[in-house]
Amino acid sequence: MKLKRLFIFTFLILFLSSFSFSWLSGYGYRKQITVQGTNLDSNQTHFPLYVYVVDADIDDECDDDGDRSHDIRFTQSDDSVLDVDWLDYSEAGGNATIICFISDSGWTINADGSTTFYIYYGNAAAGDPGTDAGVWNSGYKMVHHLGGANAAACDDETTNNNDVNADFGTPDYQQAGKIYYGINFNGTDEYITVADSSDLSPTGDFTLSLWVNFDALAEAHGLQTVVVKTHGDTPWSEYYIRQQYANEVERLWCAWHNEAETEYDVTSNDYGDLSTGTWYHVVMYKPSSGDMTVYVQGTNKYTGDTVAGNDWDSNGTLRMAAWGGSERMDGKLDEVRIYDGVLGDDWIKFEYYNMNEADSELTWGSEEPAPSGYIPKVIWIK
Repeated sequence: MKLKRLFIFTFLILFLSSFSFSWLSGYGYRKQITVQGTNLDSNQTHFPLYVYVVDADIDDECDDDGDRSHDIRFTQSDDSVLDVDWLDYSEAGGNATIICFISDSGWTINADGSTTFYIYYGNAAAGDPGTDAGVWNSGYKMVHHLGGANAAACDDETTNNNDVNADFGTPDYQQAGKIYYGINFNGTDEYITVADSSDLSPTGDFTLSLWVNFDALAEAHGLQTVVVKTHGDTPWSEYYIRQQYANEVERLWCAWHNEAETEYDVTSNDYGDLSTGTWYHVVMYKPSSGDMTVYVQGTNKYTGDTVAGNDWDSNGTLRMAAWGGSERMDGKLDEVRIYDGVLGDDWIKFEYYNMNEADSELTWGSEEPAPSGYIPKVIWIK
């Protein structure tokens, strides 16, 4: 009878353990990561999560083979593999540095802080996973990390190919950015452009977001342009974000024009003076109808005139750091994105904190080695 009970109990443990324990095949180690919920006010699906870590354990177990560590995978808690958009993988001083965005169309990050995922590493036989395309959902029409060594290397991360097509002057590429590298402009003769595309002129809800750091601020009623989508050969724009000095305040000025060249704008008098040497996360949301809104540092700051809808006839260049022959920006740009749709207050707030906080709003667990085999503890039942 005792042997029968032992057999049944051992079988049950082995059977149940096959459901309660999993491991990504071929990988030697993993760490569990938890998404903090402090600054996440609602669940978000297909959110491009920013991951930044400097880790000695990963350096010890991964080959320094210059392939952006193909022997690394990120997975959901059930070990389904997440897509990764790599910005950097490097090893120096005994540490591995990982900078990337991860996501998947079926992945939801919970606001209660219960979302966990894994980083697996230590699989020298793994090849390039080729899983970057799924990080950015179809609403993203342009995503520029601006980390390339020149204009030709500053590609759009989406499948829309809205790449940087030209630069003017000699911008300083691969300068220290907010996320990884960015571009520094001198305020005199430097800017970059993206060719006209219908992707850049959405006819419904529209969101433009970016990180900007001013080296100098326009004074004496001056202006400097951060991003502008021009309107054909006219002096008008479809939309823009600029820095303006007015009413004795260095402020942000966001605006949209319709086909009749009627301007709807939002200015930031109530934000207080901007500062040099500070990274600002700026988001301009223009709905198909309703009030235009500007967010700064993750907060809904300004609401502008009621807009009557879009009737753009897309035929103008998108410029970064200049209107054209004037209003050149003196400072740095990073992570410029255009989204065809509405992201929402909670998404924008968490986007800011995820990219701004030193820990990326993530908590890292300790290293776990791969199990050599799962042997249940034998318990005698009397």
